[in-house]
Amino acid sequence: MVTIDRQEQEALLRKEAEDKCHTLVKKLEFNEQVHVQQMAELRERFEQSQATIISLESRINLAAQHDMAIPEVLKQVREQAEIEFNRYKIESEETYSRNVSVQVLLV
Repeated sequence: MVTIDRQEQEALLRKEAEDKCHTLVKKLEFNEQVHVQQMAELRERFEQSQATIISLESRINLAAQHDMAIPEVLKQVREQAEIEFNRYKIESEETYSRNVSVQVLLV
C-alpha cells in the first residue's frame, strides 16, 4: 500500500507539474502576443511621429525661406521708393525752375 500511495502521490505531483508547465507556456505565449502587439503599436506611433517631425521641419524651412525673402523684398521696395522719390524730386525741381523762369520773364 505504501508503494501505491507513493506512486499515486508521484503521479499527482507529476500531473500538477505538467499543469503548471502548461499554464506557464500559455502565459508565456500570451505575453509574447501582447509584446508583439505593443511593438507594432510603438512602430506605428514612431512612424507617425517621424512624419510629424518631417512635416514640421519642412514648415520651418519654408518659414525660414520666407523670413529671408522678407528683408530682400523690403530692400527692393525701399530702393524702388527711393528711385521714385528722386524722380519726383527732379520733376518737381524742373517744374519749379520752369515756373520761376516764366515768372521772371513776365516781370
